[in-house]
Amino acid sequence: MKLLIFTTLLFLLLCACIGVYLLGNKNCTKDLQLKDAVFYLILILITASVMKVVGSIYYCERGDMGAFISWMKGLQSDGFSGFYTKHGLAYPPLHIVTVYILGIFNSAFGLADNSVAQYLLLKSPALLCDIFTAALIFVIAGKYLSNKGRLAACFIYLINPAAIFISSVWGQMDSIYTFFILLMCYLITEKKLKAAYFAFAASIMFKYQGVIFAPVVICAILDQVILNKCTVKKFVTHLLAGLSAIAIMAMLHIPFFSGTTAGQSISESYGSAFSSFAYCSVNAYNFWGMLGLNWHTQEETFLSITYNHWGTIAIVLLVIVSIIYSLIARKKNIENRYYVIAAFAISTMFMFSVRMHERYLFPAIPLVLGAFLALDYKYNIKRNIVFYIIYVSFSLMNLYNCAHVLFYYNPYAYDPKSTAIVSISAGTLVTWFILVVMMIYTCCKKPGISTK
Repeated sequence: MKLLIFTTLLFLLLCACIGVYLLGNKNCTKDLQLKDAVFYLILILITASVMKVVGSIYYCERGDMGAFISWMKGLQSDGFSGFYTKHGLAYPPLHIVTVYILGIFNSAFGLADNSVAQYLLLKSPALLCDIFTAALIFVIAGKYLSNKGRLAACFIYLINPAAIFISSVWGQMDSIYTFFILLMCYLITEKKLKAAYFAFAASIMFKYQGVIFAPVVICAILDQVILNKCTVKKFVTHLLAGLSAIAIMAMLHIPFFSGTTAGQSISESYGSAFSSFAYCSVNAYNFWGMLGLNWHTQEETFLSITYNHWGTIAIVLLVIVSIIYSLIARKKNIENRYYVIAAFAISTMFMFSVRMHERYLFPAIPLVLGAFLALDYKYNIKRNIVFYIIYVSFSLMNLYNCAHVLFYYNPYAYDPKSTAIVSISAGTLVTWFILVVMMIYTCCKKPGISTK
């Protein structure tokens, strides 16, 4: 508890200092040369990598690590064929391929089971993607900040306690698909929609929850294809690019065929993914967690409607709201809209859908940071500040949720209405509400006078 309090205070202090710097240095007159900035970026990334390795050694969670070790051995001995049938897993092909590659290194170096070195190997893909995400943030900020500001933005993500906890301490791989989602939003913002299709496909192939971000792609297609001087040639080229991404996703399932058909192999994977953990909430401290419904079956009812159906309603509403927001933001040329839509989609799913785990909020963190960086000053400095506050709040709420589940969860003395669960759930809900208010405010308010 003392370490958690210290982490919170340190993160708030650093965020306050860097936030003041970022908001006051969008027009830095004494800036670094790009080559110097790149040098310092590499130095920061190397330092962060060392710190993350130290964090990985500090704690090793044996439950999930034990499962990863079992999968590595199974893949090395039996290969991919029939893997989903044998193990009943709800993980996509690229995730399993990653575990397989780790198994090759594990065998090559002869690492002992449950050793610190083996745990570090298993955590390495997530650690690398945290570094890649920070580097991508440096690239995203290049259009809006000075080189010094870009380094500060990169740093504020590298010290994010939720990212450190989930990847370094817990060893989960959520940062992999999060990187591809952030890359997708960046590519769409830069009008590289065809490339974004493949980034979106990659995110789904690492974690099926990537499909949650489909509203972003839908809005981008409406914005950049359908409503932007659409011609037959333009429509067909985008259609072929999208179908190519889908075809690659299907082909990635081929090694997992179990002597049946491609359709059955894919259905095994997706069926397992969307039918597992049929609970209202799976340790996600969200709206349902706030009502004390963690680990309640999703077939129970609220206002005579099952929680499962409430989750479906939430999905439909978030798609509708995303499209409406996108159309309005398009007219106002609000450049950060894709980051906002993505953050809104994942946070709304986390708050109101069913079968949510504690880590599912994590992608909202770099996405909100991207929204903060990409919101130009002409839309009023106060809006930049609010997005920054949302970034800090989501980071701490996600950290508290994950830390409470990993360190304080006791199934034998479990109180679903404990102060910690209700407080974290309420804090996350308030942060989500602020994000929604910001979406409405940005759409309704006329652009302010530029401070430049």
